[in-house]
Amino acid sequence: MQNVMLTSRYKDYKPGRMLSLDDKEAAGVVSQGIGEYVTPLDPVAVFDKSEPELPTLEAFNEMKAEAQKQLLTELKIEGDAGNEEKRAALYAAYLQK
Repeated sequence: MQNVMLTSRYKDYKPGRMLSLDDKEAAGVVSQGIGEYVTPLDPVAVFDKSEPELPTLEAFNEMKAEAQKQLLTELKIEGDAGNEEKRAALYAAYLQK
């Protein structure tokens, strides 16, 4: 098993995620340039907990409906997202947390 830090999206995982992969899969991820080997004690891997910057509410409101729904799903925001106003309200409540 090898620890790999993703530098690009891989399957359902976002960049910045550390995965333990079997040697063959890890080698493939690294050779494709979508990840790099790390050790569990690598300070960057252990302490870099930065999250990607989220769009402002104004930017969210300018997004197309499908992009809004995808972002709500990725952030695990649940609720009635049937129309633009409801999606905006769900996202605004998430940003206030």
